[in-house]
Amino acid sequence: MDLVYLQSGGDDPAFLEELRLQNLNYLNVIKLQGFAQRFNSPKMTRASQYIITLIARENEEYQALLKITWLI
Repeated sequence: MDLVYLQSGGDDPAFLEELRLQNLNYLNVIKLQGFAQRFNSPKMTRASQYIITLIARENEEYQALLKITWLI
């Protein structure tokens, strides 16, 4: 979150995707939102919301992969 805060445009979806965040399934979304609130910044709120979107997308891709695996 510090990197996002300090980086100009750190809440830009393109920037967040460039970070190639890994192991998002281990990320505690409630804590992430709490950290964003502590910054008291719309930028951090937008960034945390987009990271949550990335988590959802990763989960959907994983579920799709599981379905394909079962079909093989």
